[in-house]
Amino acid sequence: MILVETSISLVKKEKQVLLDLEKQIGLSIPEINQVTWNSFGYQKEDGRIVSLGLGSTGLHSLPKNIGDFSELRELYIGCNYLRFLPSTISDLVNLEVFWAPNNRLGLLVDDISNLSKLKVLWVNGSWISRLPEDIGNLESLEILNLSGNVMRTFPDSFWDLSNLQELFLKSNRLTSISHKIKHLQQLKILNLQENQLSAIPEEIGALANLDSLSLDCNNLTSLPNSIGDLRSLRYLYFYNNQITDIPASIGKLTSLIHLDFDENHLSFLPESIWELTNLEELGLSQNKITSLSENIANLRKLRRLSISNNPLTDYPDYIEVLRKSGCKIYQ
Repeated sequence: MILVETSISLVKKEKQVLLDLEKQIGLSIPEINQVTWNSFGYQKEDGRIVSLGLGSTGLHSLPKNIGDFSELRELYIGCNYLRFLPSTISDLVNLEVFWAPNNRLGLLVDDISNLSKLKVLWVNGSWISRLPEDIGNLESLEILNLSGNVMRTFPDSFWDLSNLQELFLKSNRLTSISHKIKHLQQLKILNLQENQLSAIPEEIGALANLDSLSLDCNNLTSLPNSIGDLRSLRYLYFYNNQITDIPASIGKLTSLIHLDFDENHLSFLPESIWELTNLEELGLSQNKITSLSENIANLRKLRRLSISNNPLTDYPDYIEVLRKSGCKIYQ
């Protein structure tokens, strides 16, 4: 932390908010030259606070006058004891980053939907069970982290967040994903690990910009044919599901670098999988696979192959070629 001194004093009402916060946490909040997610202090410009870091300070609530920080662009308040947000949060009209993981919020107040400039909303591990009905009003939102909460459903407007690029929903209680996911056309990262999903909608194939899709530790038994439409995909994870077959369309995912089907119920592989010539890592351990095609020789970039705990009776000769070329093989 670098303390700074500036000639322009804080405006009076913002000084008061700082005093109220200092009284609650029992610490003097310093001015510093840059605030990040793990900083303690504030940054100001022209006498106005633009960034504030109060993570892990024992904060139990935000004062009602928090809205007086009208020029605030970044607010980092993770790892505290917040149980609610005041309605005046909606007065932070210039807020772009709201970072509040590991609190005890339970829900996000409706007023947060008024933060039209918000780009990053990071509230994982905060016991959130519902979102505001108008969450779709956050039209500037690009990154949303709701992992480690207790979400079961989303309001209809959720699927209007058309500028989302990264969506993290790991470790919730989701049993299904709406077909309206097709509206999230800008998504590059989608993490749905550790839920209770039994199916993926065909509309997933509309996410043409998707780079990484994580569905580990769900209850999936099959994949939609539209999975082959995700031509930008480089990382695809299905570890620990109950998948019994892979659609032939997977062979269209020629940008794939990492493909993980460890711990599923696969008994055979489509020939098209050997067309994924850019693969560097392939996980097939703990399935029911009895043979591997000689066409595995097409995967010349492979650097890690996991095929242990399968009832394989024979191995293609090319396995040894892969091993000698530096590929780590777990069998």
